[in-house]
Amino acid sequence: MSNVINGTARGGAIPEQGRSAAQAGHPRREGLPTWPDRRLADLLQIEHPIVLAPMAGLGTVELAASVCMAGGLGSLGCAAMPPQVARQAIERLRTLTRKPINV
Repeated sequence: MSNVINGTARGGAIPEQGRSAAQAGHPRREGLPTWPDRRLADLLQIEHPIVLAPMAGLGTVELAASVCMAGGLGSLGCAAMPPQVARQAIERLRTLTRKPINV
């Protein structure tokens, strides 16, 4: 369920469509991280708290590698793959990135 009520969300007003928070009058506080609670990022050894959903049949090795290289956690949806196909996909992903991945 959304926390949006009467055009506001928990934490303040929603920026107008197509405008950043700063453009809408919500300047970013200099010196503060965009996500102050780093526990998840530190645990997963990623730069940003972004996790690609492991979408079996839709996600690709290239998409997972791109998310990893951007600082998030790239994921491969392997549940529907035969073990040998999953192994090949993981090996291919490992040739594209040495960063943490989710399988």
